[in-house]
Amino acid sequence: MGTKQPKLNMTVLLAVVLAMGSSVALANLPPIADAGPSQNMYLGESVVLQGSATDPDGDPIRGWEWQVISAPTGSSYSLALADTANAVFGTDMIGYYALTLIAWDGQLWSDPDATMVIVVENQTPTALIDAAPLSGPAPLVVSFDGTNSYDPEGEELLYGWDFGDLSDGSGAEVSHEYTEPGTYTAELIVMDEFGNADFDSIEITVTEGSNIQVSPEAYDFGDVELGSSSPTIITITNTGGTGDLVLSGISFATGSSGDFAITTNPATTTVLPGESVDVGITFTPTAEGYVSAALQITSDDDINPLIEVALGGVGVYVELPPEGQIAAILAFIKASIEAGTLFGDGSGNSAGNRLNAFINMIEAAGDLIEDGLYAEACGQLGAALKKCDGQPNPPDFVAGEAAEVVKGMIEVLRTTLGCQ
Repeated sequence: MGTKQPKLNMTVLLAVVLAMGSSVALANLPPIADAGPSQNMYLGESVVLQGSATDPDGDPIRGWEWQVISAPTGSSYSLALADTANAVFGTDMIGYYALTLIAWDGQLWSDPDATMVIVVENQTPTALIDAAPLSGPAPLVVSFDGTNSYDPEGEELLYGWDFGDLSDGSGAEVSHEYTEPGTYTAELIVMDEFGNADFDSIEITVTEGSNIQVSPEAYDFGDVELGSSSPTIITITNTGGTGDLVLSGISFATGSSGDFAITTNPATTTVLPGESVDVGITFTPTAEGYVSAALQITSDDDINPLIEVALGGVGVYVELPPEGQIAAILAFIKASIEAGTLFGDGSGNSAGNRLNAFINMIEAAGDLIEDGLYAEACGQLGAALKKCDGQPNPPDFVAGEAAEVVKGMIEVLRTTLGCQ
């Protein structure tokens, strides 16, 4: 017979197993702290530490503790919220600061983990000004540019301007109008987020401004039919605050085309401050193609005693009926007489008589054209042409700037009629 085995007591076995499991559960492991990456900060600011921890047993982290273990000699630092994962560190001295973090899971503290905070001093930005123009007559508009200013750390800057005339501005690029003559020192201040600032300045010279303004400064009559006229107005304004503007001359420059004429002169040569006068100009092309002229306006203005207005126009051939050309000639003669650019050539009463006789010759040619008597009209126009051609024999009946234009208009009409 075999040996009898003892019967296994299941109750005792269960108690042993439970006891063993209980002892395993009590073998708690400490958490693992992570002090986070090293960080840089500027002196005068604070930095939030990036601590964290994990627990091998999955237990919650119930406590934190930060310490500064190394600091520059003489520094006075602060460590707020040192019992949290994200303590706040600040100091009063540049240098290297070593800190450690430990974490607690309610039973065990972790080993310490270290990180570094490097404190540097924020550098002052540099202000640099560009401006244009640096001088000129009042009113002078100057463009200021501070975009070449820079911060060594690449931080954004604030820009402030003092224009030197009790006015200011802001922004990297600004413009300012100086209305009074003088020498002004414009100053730029740039500031970083820590209040570090730098200055730069530039000198602006504003001279006495011109009292005369002419508008338009140039005029193109465009295409104008031969035998017809196109008018425009040139306005002269006294922009000065106190003094009168005295006009001493209005005429065409040498080399200007004779197709341009002054048909209306200013009623006065003295222009009061803030007031304007007009000059009437007429373009009457006598040939096809582009022609030009320069109207010269002279005055007692210190800055611009001579102003030239560029004029241009194109004569285009569109044949008008002879009757229309006669009407255009008579209208131009009337306007030129009123402007003083066409007058009788002679002394005393003879000047007026010759002017009237000349007009009668043109009107007589018009009557002949209406009657279809073109050959007779050619003769009448030929006689009138000799009275305005500037030749001594026979003597002219009319003179003045507009006489040359009238001569051209008569020549165009004779060509239309087929005169020999």
